[in-house]
Amino acid sequence: MSVTPTPDSSPALRVLADDLLERGDVHGEFILLQLDQTNPSRELELGDVMRARLRKALPGIVGDSKWERGFLSSLRLHFDEEPPLDALREFTRWLPARTLHTLTVTGITGVDLTALFADTRRIRFPALKKFSVLEIESIGRPRQDEWLTLGNVEPLYAAWSELESLQLSGVGHELGKIVMPKLKTFIAGELQPSAIPSLVAAQWPELEELNLSFDLTPAEAEPVFGALLEAKMSQTLKRVRIHSPWPEFFKAALPRSPLGKGRTVEVE
Repeated sequence: MSVTPTPDSSPALRVLADDLLERGDVHGEFILLQLDQTNPSRELELGDVMRARLRKALPGIVGDSKWERGFLSSLRLHFDEEPPLDALREFTRWLPARTLHTLTVTGITGVDLTALFADTRRIRFPALKKFSVLEIESIGRPRQDEWLTLGNVEPLYAAWSELESLQLSGVGHELGKIVMPKLKTFIAGELQPSAIPSLVAAQWPELEELNLSFDLTPAEAEPVFGALLEAKMSQTLKRVRIHSPWPEFFKAALPRSPLGKGRTVEVE
């Protein structure tokens, strides 16, 4: 697999495409077709070829993908078992993957993503802006043992430091020390009290939207959330959304707290 950097400009892409064509790689033709959009049927044909290469690189876990200018822009991965870390590391060296902008991960009952987060320093996506771990799609609300286990997500902050949007749905969050200089949107579900200190101390100077879902009983709410409500967060923060089994507390306290004052507040 090539580790050649991906050019940003169209002229540079054309030079790269010509080089690939000289080596007999239809990826070069696919780049030119997506740039010029002169032959839709051939573009679709080569798109199937590139998607087949993608499935070969990551067998059994590839979902929807989107390609722009001959390169991957978004990808969905689904895990039926523990993530194949060796394949993912090698995949990041594949030339079309170097421009991946959006990555979405889903999984089935009992899948543990702890090892994936621990290995993000070696699973490099230099252009990644949006990363989402989504809930299992099922009828009704899944049981706790049917959710993805996330574990310690702190390693991804340094590995994917260009992220602008991060969504974490699952259980077992360990947020650690949050340092995300480009992050604009943070969404996290099923948070426990242990996540509060990480949120209060988070360093995300460009954050615009904070969307949190907590699974706490009413008796726990007021003492636990005091520090979070007092947090001023980033000056760029515009919207705060809280979902909790006890919304009355937040409806009363959040709008007048340092966290919510002067910002759009939504409570469920």
